[in-house]
Amino acid sequence: MALIIFLILKIKWIKNLIRMSWQRIWYLLRGKKKEIEELKHQIKASRKELDQTKQKVHEWIKQSTKFESTLNQAIYIQQKVFSGVYLAAYEVSNTFGSSDPDYESAYQFILNIIQDTMKNERSGSPRLNIFVRDPEDPDQLKPHAMEGHRTRAWKNRIQIKNNEAAGYTFLNGESYFDYDTTRDFPESRFKSNPHSNRPILSIICVPIKCGDDTIGVLSVTGEQKYSFTEDDKSYLELFSGIIAPMLIVDLKREGNIDVSIREALHAANETAAGDVSTGGNHD
Repeated sequence: MALIIFLILKIKWIKNLIRMSWQRIWYLLRGKKKEIEELKHQIKASRKELDQTKQKVHEWIKQSTKFESTLNQAIYIQQKVFSGVYLAAYEVSNTFGSSDPDYESAYQFILNIIQDTMKNERSGSPRLNIFVRDPEDPDQLKPHAMEGHRTRAWKNRIQIKNNEAAGYTFLNGESYFDYDTTRDFPESRFKSNPHSNRPILSIICVPIKCGDDTIGVLSVTGEQKYSFTEDDKSYLELFSGIIAPMLIVDLKREGNIDVSIREALHAANETAAGDVSTGGNHD
């Protein structure tokens, strides 16, 4: 009897021990489950942070590639400009050194160089003009050399007035730049002809100087808005400084400016030197 009672008590004790053990295991697993859920949450958060970091790295790489491309393009343009300036200066030097200078061919060669330098995706093949005062009508400018225009453009005359782009530049000795000739703003000095087969939607005019006096205007036009930039204006000013000595001597030869050759060359050298030292900026 005593043995039976002992066995019964032993069985109950074992059952209680098993029940308590399962409770402990359950509590333990429950605690681990929370830890596992927290760990899952941390892993999820880490993955999200990792994805965000990967996205940032991708953007940085993209921006870096874009910057490198822009930098390479800028270097290419600078090399192209200074190569063009060198070739133009060399042509001017050759013209001066010739016993029978061909000014017309020299202008054509230099304008071709400028056209190639100014060409971009929006401008296409820019049209260029060198305007001088018309000896037959001193209130007007006439083409002295051109590139990219039709033959009939030689008949064009521009009033030397502030409401004309080239006229304003000649009158004031200041560069004029309009990236969109269709817009209406107070300082606008050019209106594009909407019926033209080759509309002018962008224009830059820079003075060609003999000392402080403006003796001509170098202009470039594009058939699309935003064909050119402020940098292009500076480049064109560099070229005007290169052209100045040749134009001065050419006009003196024709009797269209009243200065001596020595004075003309001295003034031209000062103008060209000033353009190179300031990067072509007259403003």
